[in-house]
Amino acid sequence: MEGSNGREIMFKQAWETLLNLIKKETRKVAYARLIIAGDILDPSISTNDIFLIVLAVMRLLFKYAYTTNAKYGKFTICYKMRMMNSSENISFIIGRAYTFREDGKDQPVYAWIEQLVRGKAEEYNSGFDLFGISINIYLLEDYVDDENIMGFPTDVELASLVWDNINCQNDCVSAKAVINFKKSKRRYSDYIKALKPSKRPMQPFIVADTETTLVNDVHVPYAVGFMVVRPEDKLPPSIEENRIETYFSEDCPAIVFKTFERRSKEMMNNFIERLTVVVRHDPSIKIVYFHNLSRFDGILLLKYLSQHRRKYKFKPLMRNNMLYEIALYDGRKNQLFCLRDSMRLLPNSLNSLANNFCPQFGSKFQVDHSKINEGNLNLHKEELIRYLKQDIHLLGGVMQNAQELFWSKFHVDIVSKITLSSLALAIFRTCFYDEENWPIYIPNRNADSFIRKGYYGGHADVYKPYGENLFYYDVNSLYPFIMMSYPMPAGKPVWHSNLQGRDINNLFGFIEAYVECPTTINKPFLPYRDKKNNTLIFPTGKFVGVYYSEELKFAIKEGYSIMPLSGYLFENTHSSPFGSFVSTIYEKRQEAKKNNNDAQSYVYKILMNSLYGRFGINPKCSITEICDEERFHKILEMTGLIKGEKISENNYIAVYWQNTDETPDSDWSPPRISAVQLAAAVTACARIHM
Repeated sequence: MEGSNGREIMFKQAWETLLNLIKKETRKVAYARLIIAGDILDPSISTNDIFLIVLAVMRLLFKYAYTTNAKYGKFTICYKMRMMNSSENISFIIGRAYTFREDGKDQPVYAWIEQLVRGKAEEYNSGFDLFGISINIYLLEDYVDDENIMGFPTDVELASLVWDNINCQNDCVSAKAVINFKKSKRRYSDYIKALKPSKRPMQPFIVADTETTLVNDVHVPYAVGFMVVRPEDKLPPSIEENRIETYFSEDCPAIVFKTFERRSKEMMNNFIERLTVVVRHDPSIKIVYFHNLSRFDGILLLKYLSQHRRKYKFKPLMRNNMLYEIALYDGRKNQLFCLRDSMRLLPNSLNSLANNFCPQFGSKFQVDHSKINEGNLNLHKEELIRYLKQDIHLLGGVMQNAQELFWSKFHVDIVSKITLSSLALAIFRTCFYDEENWPIYIPNRNADSFIRKGYYGGHADVYKPYGENLFYYDVNSLYPFIMMSYPMPAGKPVWHSNLQGRDINNLFGFIEAYVECPTTINKPFLPYRDKKNNTLIFPTGKFVGVYYSEELKFAIKEGYSIMPLSGYLFENTHSSPFGSFVSTIYEKRQEAKKNNNDAQSYVYKILMNSLYGRFGINPKCSITEICDEERFHKILEMTGLIKGEKISENNYIAVYWQNTDETPDSDWSPPRISAVQLAAAVTACARIHM
C-alpha cells in the first residue's frame, strides 16, 4: 500500500479505528457449507459510519470467505443493533445474498456492499446503536474446517487485500452490472380469462385439530384428531353422533416410549399414517383443514414432518413468512393430501364462525389450559378429548355449511381455493366477469413496477388528537362502493415518456408528476412514501411521485400545482368491470340481513371486501422452501437468497426473493391475475371520496 494520497490516508485511519473497535471475533462452521463469522464492536457505532461498516464486512469476507476453496459462494450481511436507552438487542439480515465467487473466480463486491450499507444508514439513521456485524457464507462444496492447514491472513495482509479490492477499477461498476439479464417472451396471457362453472361435484375433505402443552416453553402435542366431511352427508349437531378419530399421547405404551416427547412423536406418526390410509381409500379427499394452520398447527406439523423426510416428502407453500399449505407426498413423490388453513378462507375465530354457520352445534368447550401439563394428562383425558372433538366438530360444521353456501349461490367449490381473495376472484371470473366487453389486462413487468409506485393505502392522519361530543361517520362498504361507482382504467396500458405540457384533465392513467403542495393547505391530500422512515405521509412542499390521474385532478382543485412528467395511460370507458358483482352481492347481503341469516350476510360481506386486493397482489415476495441438498445448491446460485439453514440430515430451509428488480426476465413469474391498476385505482378513488 504505497502512496500518500488522501483516499489512502482515510483508509488507513478507518482501518486502524476498526481494529481498535473489535472487542471479540467469532467464526462458526454451522455445517459443511455454511460459515458464520462476525465481530462484536465496543464501543458501538452508528449506521451512518458507512465506510467503517463496509471495511468491517470486507475484512470478514477476505479473512473467512475468499480463503475457502469453494468454486461458488454467496454471503449475507447481518447487523446486531440495540435501540438507544434500551437493553433489547435486534439481529437481522440487511439484504439478499450476494455472490463473492463464481466459477472459481473472485467477484467484485465493494460497490454492492457500499450501496447496501448506505441504504440501511438512511433507514436507521437515528435511535440505534450498531454493536455487531457478521456475515453468513454459503458454499457449494464442503468446507474443511482446519485452521492449521489453511491459516488466515493477518490484519496487515487483510489491509492490503481490502485496499487493492477497493482501489480496483473493475469494482466501480454497480451491482446490477454483474447480473446476467436474459430476455424471454412472456409465458402468460395479456388479460385475465373468464372461468366456466365447474362440472365436478363438491369434494369431500377432512377437518383436524391438535392440542398441546408447554414443555420447557415449547408446545408439544398431546392430542390430535380428525373427521371426514362429505357434502352429501349432513353432520349431526352432536359430537357423540359423529365419527371423530382421536389420538392421545399417553395411550402410547410408556414401557416402549419412555418420555412424553417420544410418546407425542409416536402419536403424530399414527395420525399421519391414518390420514394416509383414509385418502388412499378415497382418492377424492385431497384437503385436510386446520383452523389457524399458518400460525400454530402448521409449525408443529412441519417440525414433525422434517424428521420423517425419508418416509414422506413435503412442500410448504409459504409467501412472506405466511404458511398457506403443506403438500404431503409419499416416498415415490405421489401426492397424498394437502394441509390447509381454514382461517385463510374464513378469517374469524372458530367460535364466531360456528355461531354464524352452525349455531345448533353449540360453542367451544372450556378447558383451563394453565392447569394442564405432561404429568397430569391422564387425569384430564376425558375432558381434553371432549374439548378436542368439539373443536373438530365445529370446524366440520362451519366448512360444510360454507361449502354448500358458496356452491349453491355461485357454483364454486370452496375446497378448490386456498384463500378468501382467490375464492372471491374465482366467483367474479365465473359469474360476473365480462371478458369480451371489459377485458382486464395484466401489465407487463415495467408497467407493473411503475404503477405499483402509485398503489397507496388509506389516508389515516390525525389532526386533532382530542375532542368532545364528537360525531363518527363511516362509509358503508367503502371499497365495494368505489368499485361499483367510479370508472376504472380499461384497455392496455400505453407508455408515454414525455407528458410535460399536457393538460392533466385529458389524461387517464398513472402518472409520475412534479407536485407542489402549498403550506396553506392544512389537510394535505396526496400521499408520499418516505423511504427513510418506511412510512406513508401526506406532506406539504415539493416532491415527485406516481399517482392515479383522477387523484391529481382532485389535488389541483384543492390548490396543488401539478406538472405531469411521464406515465402509463389507459382508456377511460367511464365504467367499471365490478358493477354487477358488487350490486348483486350487496343486494344478497341486505336480503340475508333482513332474514337474520348471519352466515350468508357474513359471507357476502367478506366477498365484497376481498376482491379488489387480489388484483394488487405483489409479484415480489419471499419464498420459504424446505428442500434437499441438491435443490438447496440450485437456490444458492439464484439471485435473491435471504437466508439458508440446515435443519437436519440432507434437509435445508431456504428463504429467497422472487420477482425482484434484479430477477432476470426469464425468471419473472408474477401471479397470473396481477392487475395492479385496478387495486391502485380503487384505493385512490376511496381517498378522493373520503
